[in-house]
Amino acid sequence: MLSTDSGFGLEPGQAADALYETIDLLSAETALKVAYLNYERMIELQPPTDTQIAKIKELASNLGETQTYRLNKRMANELIFELEQKVKKMK
Repeated sequence: MLSTDSGFGLEPGQAADALYETIDLLSAETALKVAYLNYERMIELQPPTDTQIAKIKELASNLGETQTYRLNKRMANELIFELEQKVKKMK
């Protein structure tokens, strides 16, 4: 991954240009990984938070659901939205 919050003696625009110039020097496969694939993978590997787990249990209980989920953090968030919609429809 690459990032910058500028650099010594560089304006933010110059720092951003340097990032793109660096990516241009990489192979296509590596450039894709650096540009976003590595970040996406890191996000997908994050487990759900305790807060998300508690919310899912609460919503599932309200719906009378007892299934077990295998989720990452992103999937847990999507499930919370889905369960909240189901709970709203019940009311």
